[in-house]
Amino acid sequence: MRIGDNLALDYARRAAARRGLPLLVVFGLTPGYPGAAARAYAFLLDGLRDAAARLGKEGIPFVVRSAPPPEAALEFADRAALTVTDMGYTRIQRRWRRELAERIPGPAIMVEDNVSVPAAHLYPKAAVGARVLRPRIQAALEDFLNDGVEPEGGTPAGLEAPPAPIFDPADAVLPDPADLAAEAGRAAPPVKGRRGGETAAEAALERFINGPIHRYDEDRNDPVLRGTSGLSPFLHFGQISVREAARRAKTVGGPGAEAFLEELLVRRELAVNFAWYHPNCDDPEVLPGWARESLDAHGSDPRPALYEPAEMEAGETYDPYWNACQKEMVHTGTMAGYMRMYWGKKVIEWSADWRRAWALLVEWNDRYELDGRDPNGYAGVAWCFGMHDRPWKTRAVFGSIRYMNDKGLKRKFDADAYVRDVEERIRIPQPDGSTGRTEPG
Repeated sequence: MRIGDNLALDYARRAAARRGLPLLVVFGLTPGYPGAAARAYAFLLDGLRDAAARLGKEGIPFVVRSAPPPEAALEFADRAALTVTDMGYTRIQRRWRRELAERIPGPAIMVEDNVSVPAAHLYPKAAVGARVLRPRIQAALEDFLNDGVEPEGGTPAGLEAPPAPIFDPADAVLPDPADLAAEAGRAAPPVKGRRGGETAAEAALERFINGPIHRYDEDRNDPVLRGTSGLSPFLHFGQISVREAARRAKTVGGPGAEAFLEELLVRRELAVNFAWYHPNCDDPEVLPGWARESLDAHGSDPRPALYEPAEMEAGETYDPYWNACQKEMVHTGTMAGYMRMYWGKKVIEWSADWRRAWALLVEWNDRYELDGRDPNGYAGVAWCFGMHDRPWKTRAVFGSIRYMNDKGLKRKFDADAYVRDVEERIRIPQPDGSTGRTEPG
């Protein structure tokens, strides 16, 4: 969902110019996307407004249909000399592209454009960990980390009568995000102060490059410092290019930039590899056998506490640090990366059934996180259960999977300051001078 540094759009521009034919951009706005809440749709609609405005400056018509992407594309495909789409990695994204390929009457091209190195080219099977992909990415990066493809042979021809309705970025009559959400609209309304779109993404990258990236290696695991890039939601929605972010980081150099590139390229593309070779990446059966067997063997171990899902969702446990990260996610749409690991581990510890813990983590991550419903999120949940990790010393409840506790948090950063910071961020002044917890929307 971007106009700049978009290889799929560049390919379509070039193809249209060579044929002397008009270019039309179509977007299928799918109501009820699995797991998506109103906040995700609000972020997405921001991106559509930006895309419409930027395409309009190029004279390229933009059509938005309230329909799954294959249906939206097929509406126009019988009149197209060529249909171009980008690539997706999750189960529903792959199903959409498969449906389009099976039903389209003319030629179609899929351009992989949301990673630095194409997933299947990078590695022919599921990787056991980052160490497998790291040297391969480093070896292939210069071949793929280019400046994109400039249109050749002129510009696309104009459309005499653009198909209606064209998406008007100034039109106030837009879908209500809560109406588009399946069932979680009321539970996770839009986050005030958080805007999506290419313009916001560019500003976030600029802010990061001009400041936090220089200390990213030291600050990223301290949630109080907020030393991360903030790019994850924009990357999820395709509102910024991973190549552009990588190129900018490489110009900075230094330990901070190197640590960021490790997260952006190696860790993120390990998650893509995970989703690509495990289409059921949101299912606990994807876990390695040793992890499932170990968790099953300790399924009847006594827990330090057992909480109902509603108690945990509300952040009402005995652990103030876990409560803080849960509230941070619910109220702001994001959670500090280091806290996501702790968050997942504690839900395992407080659930009688580890598979139920898995389901809760996937559900909450998809509903509340702006970057949910993404290979990164599913790989992050799976990591909490042993994926891309190794067996550790056997413990109650956890078996051989890695254990985390609040002592580890306190060694990394001032955990009590983090709790205070979250509480401050989710409160707003009231007319009577008191403070009250903010609503997410």
